Amino acid sequence: MNIRNRLKERFAQRSGHNQTSKKVWLGKYLRQRNVNHFGRRAVAGGVGLGFFLACIPVPIQMVLAIPAALAMKVNLAVTMAATWISNPVTLVPLMALAYGTGCLILRLDSGFVFTNFEPTMEWFGTMLEHVWLPLITGSLVCGIIAGTIGYYTVLWLWRFNLLKARRNRIRSGRK
Repeated sequence: MNIRNRLKERFAQRSGHNQTSKKVWLGKYLRQRNVNHFGRRAVAGGVGLGFFLACIPVPIQMVLAIPAALAMKVNLAVTMAATWISNPVTLVPLMALAYGTGCLILRLDSGFVFTNFEPTMEWFGTMLEHVWLPLITGSLVCGIIAGTIGYYTVLWLWRFNLLKARRNRIRSGRK
């Protein structure tokens, strides 16, 4: 065996070992139960978590969905897909609902009008001073409500589908 082949084998072994050792910590989490499983509780939990994260006013919801899904052991793909209810089309209505809910909970005047609009950082900072607390409060409340409704709706629909399939099997003579 010549030296070139020996170096290729040694490099392949060394680089393969380094790649697997770097992926071991992530693989441990990705092999957890329910993270890649399409079971009733894993999917319902993924929808609930995704709906909750979609209501949070940050632009990186899908990035937050990954560690949250791994920590809560719910389906990762469903969680990331459920965060898509917050998109450029639905973002303004969601944030308006969250702001209104926050004003209602905090008993603040929700008649906030964007007056004297100026595209400057000073105007944006002034607006943020008035809006941030009701927006965060309303976002958390709306997220909890949306996540709970999503979770229980998926559980109910899953059960309804199973009962319907069972009823059809009984009617056709199979058990």
